[in-house]
Amino acid sequence: GGAIVINQTLGAKRYEEGAAISMNAVSASVVLGTAISLVLGFLAPNFIRMMNLEEALQPEASAYLRIVPPGVRFREVSLGRIFTASSFRGKGLGLKIVEKGIKSAEKIYGKCPIRIAAQKYARGFYEQLGFVKASDEFDEDGIVHIEMIRTQ
Repeated sequence: GGAIVINQTLGAKRYEEGAAISMNAVSASVVLGTAISLVLGFLAPNFIRMMNLEEALQPEASAYLRIVPPGVRFREVSLGRIFTASSFRGKGLGLKIVEKGIKSAEKIYGKCPIRIAAQKYARGFYEQLGFVKASDEFDEDGIVHIEMIRTQ
């Protein structure tokens, strides 16, 4: 619909009006696209849990993590759902995937703090990657967690 209106105004040589309509159409598209992305970013984990997709995929995966944009879960960029299959643990794969996640997050967002919600028992693992404790203990999905942040 917007393209027809723009073409009609340009065809009638009302260039300023056509430019204004074009700018409004672009602005509306950007706002709508951003809103949809944010909504889906918040809802995706719930949909994945409801459909049992993540758990269903885990037997096929050796390791997994996701990079979460700033402002979605925490103010900072975060790494979430960090997972290494039990048959691959103790082989350095977890370390490699988190290092890759940090590098990828920095490539996307620049050098910035990265926050995680780590299972309490994994604190030492994340400390070797430069993360430090940033919260008291809390329960998430029945498991004791702590927030940790990496500012390097």
